[in-house]
Amino acid sequence: MPAFYDGESFPGAYVTTIIHLPGYSVNDPDANACDIKEDWAIFILDARLGDQRGSLGAKLIEPSLIGNPSLLHLGYPGDLANGQRPYRQEKITIRNRFDCDATGGLSTDADVAGGMSGGPIWQNDNGNRYQLGVLSATSSTETVFAGGSNWLSSVARARQDFP
Repeated sequence: MPAFYDGESFPGAYVTTIIHLPGYSVNDPDANACDIKEDWAIFILDARLGDQRGSLGAKLIEPSLIGNPSLLHLGYPGDLANGQRPYRQEKITIRNRFDCDATGGLSTDADVAGGMSGGPIWQNDNGNRYQLGVLSATSSTETVFAGGSNWLSSVARARQDFP
């Protein structure tokens, strides 16, 4: 829902298709870093809300962003008005690429709570906003965002197949 705050502010849309990478599951008892890296889904909607409200570009992490407190995240934590209000954090630092491969997941210092999973981590690059991944998991020591080359290829394919 665009601009959701204590309820819908604008008309929403329905999901018509869900794109994900089969074979990975963070719920698997033997889940590993690659399961977390691939913990994403792309929802195709029946209305082009991005044309009306704006959207994010998508790209892979650049080495210059590691250790640089410049990223942002938005989600709806369950401990803030029962998930009815957004919480945005700025100045998130990527500590390193999680140990799956060179493109992700991303280990960060983001402050998150239950209900925020799936929220984007993005970069504001001179007014252009690029999503780098989605929130997957958190612990007392780190917050990990899924993303990487499979995610980015799927975003590109979704934009091609669902113009």
